[in-house]
Amino acid sequence: MLWKLSLLDLDYFVASVEFAVAQFNDNNPEENTYRLLEVGRSQKKLPVLTLKTAMFWKAFLLVGLIVLGIHNCSFKFIDTDKNDEYFGISVEYVVFHFNENQDDNFAYKFLRVRRSQTHKYELVYLIDLEMGRTVCEKHDEDIDNCQLQEGQGEKKV
Repeated sequence: MLWKLSLLDLDYFVASVEFAVAQFNDNNPEENTYRLLEVGRSQKKLPVLTLKTAMFWKAFLLVGLIVLGIHNCSFKFIDTDKNDEYFGISVEYVVFHFNENQDDNFAYKFLRVRRSQTHKYELVYLIDLEMGRTVCEKHDEDIDNCQLQEGQGEKKV
């Protein structure tokens, strides 16, 4: 952490160093006196908070975090328009990745949207889809025109 040194701080620093050198010379049993050639490093001691002040700041921060948490966490997702351009693209993306990550060789196709919500401040969707297992394999070209499986192979997710 860097601190800006004001002229007042510099005056106190110089006076403190001169006092320390004088005290060192007064308490030194040698006949020689010493003088300061250079300051290699210095640190400023930060003020110590009292227990009362520290508790006040902790309480203040706790109340602030609670207020911000309630404000930011509530109503993060709101219902979205299913006709939104980005929503349609997101549904295609979800279906594609669902098919890619399934061990099943058959492709699933989009049937309906049960619930669709978007994050209040970001372009993030929460989508609950219903998909059905088709007779086409997942790497076929036109999965949207494939018929759903019936009977034992019928499966909806």
